[in-house]
Amino acid sequence: MAGEVARVVRYAQETFGAVDIAVGNCYPDVYGKWDDTPDEAFRTVFDQMVMSIVYLFRAVEGPMRKRGWGRLI
Repeated sequence: MAGEVARVVRYAQETFGAVDIAVGNCYPDVYGKWDDTPDEAFRTVFDQMVMSIVYLFRAVEGPMRKRGWGRLI
């Protein structure tokens, strides 16, 4: 997932220029009853909701610091 996020960030930078604001926004696609949902599904949700935002912020934070400006939301 980290590689995919980095690829998208590179594409955005090449296409539109520097990233000034990064918004971490995602929604999991796992549905079902709590007690019937396997652990793997919860791990997937964790990766989608938490780790994808970590990867995004890591990818854009360095260039933002170098420019002296940026926002992570």
